[in-house]
Amino acid sequence: MVDGSKTSAVVALAFVLAVAAFLLCGCASASQAASTGNDQIVKATIELAEEYRSLGHLEEAFNVYDRALERTYDYRLLYNKALAAAYLGDLEKAIELCKEGHESFPHILAFKKAQAKYYIELGSWHEAATSYLEVLELDPYDTSTRKELISLYSTNGESEKVVEQATILWSQGYRTAEILGFMKTSYPSVASSSDSLADFSKED
Repeated sequence: MVDGSKTSAVVALAFVLAVAAFLLCGCASASQAASTGNDQIVKATIELAEEYRSLGHLEEAFNVYDRALERTYDYRLLYNKALAAAYLGDLEKAIELCKEGHESFPHILAFKKAQAKYYIELGSWHEAATSYLEVLELDPYDTSTRKELISLYSTNGESEKVVEQATILWSQGYRTAEILGFMKTSYPSVASSSDSLADFSKED
């Protein structure tokens, strides 16, 4: 009996291979290239790599990005190449690619955020915190990144740094129960006094 899902995956892979080969070999006409830019190459590459990954061919998925980047040095391809390296278990390579990505595309903060995640997976807490802080230097109002940093500090028992970052969020207008929770958990002297907590919650 034929496995329908497997057959579908193979057919999809064959189709994407054909499209990717057409685009990557430079067979598209100049007018086609002008009208579509890099988007078709990026889309076809990511689809091809994802098909390989879904079939368990992780090395092939990684190599697809290598070939595509030789033709189109695009931040989306570089970011996904780092992700492919992480899927292979090569977190050091993933971090290296994120560093390259940030140097080449400094306005794409996703590289630094991903780099922090890979450092966390390696257990390199200090390096992860540094990566998050570098993001916040460029975008002080990146709330999700600051919360990730708070969570990292909290995991490592660095209460003073938790309070410092929570206070910044509070001063930026994020006055939520979650932020107060960070304060109550990490700053017992505030948590032990309802009056102090009330005063804190009224501060501008």
